[in-house]
Amino acid sequence: MQENSVIDKNSGTTQIVHSTNTYNWLIGIVYKTTGIFFDSIEEYFSQNNHDKILRAPYPTVIMGNHVEEGDVPALSVIHRVVQPKIKFAIPAREDILKKDFLVKEFRPKGTLKLILGMIDKTNLIPIFLKYIGCFPVKRPFRDNARELLKSGELRNMVDQEWSSLIERVSSGRNLFLFPEGTYNHDGYLNQIKKGVYFIRTKIKDVHFISFTLTYDYISAKKHNSTSLTEKILKSPKI
Repeated sequence: MQENSVIDKNSGTTQIVHSTNTYNWLIGIVYKTTGIFFDSIEEYFSQNNHDKILRAPYPTVIMGNHVEEGDVPALSVIHRVVQPKIKFAIPAREDILKKDFLVKEFRPKGTLKLILGMIDKTNLIPIFLKYIGCFPVKRPFRDNARELLKSGELRNMVDQEWSSLIERVSSGRNLFLFPEGTYNHDGYLNQIKKGVYFIRTKIKDVHFISFTLTYDYISAKKHNSTSLTEKILKSPKI
């Protein structure tokens, strides 16, 4: 498949990395598999958004809530409505990009373990994720914050992760991230931490666009299906 030119210059010195035919095609394949994960998909936009698109000019931070593993294929749904088509930079857990992730993450048994193990051996998932823009990030505040704090390494590690995010955006990509995925005692997702907006101090004229993923289990059960209904809501630009 022949690709179009991928680099354009903006008014500054940064070169914007636009999507290629191959890039869009691969994400399109993921979109076609969403029928396996979801019973149906519904998209909701604000009333004044007649075009039903998410406008994300460079540089833009596109962010949403992280509900469950189904959010990963849901990214392909978001990609369809984002304009203009600029490649993403997507921070991801380190282990997702390592070998044998599926078997270690889901701990399957029987035939499913065999199938996931075969997929892991192909190394297909890490290759695909890296191609669409995923890059590994450490999660010190979730994984081993106490040890890092005692050793005095926490601040340096956080600074390094911020530098990594800024570097990706400065390379001409829009940042796509899930900044919040934990729940409070009431069963609701916690609010997005204010620290995510720290990037505004590092990148001039950066835009922020957010979306929300919700899963309607009740309606799916009424239709005698074990799949999920996903709703994508657009919130105003911050």
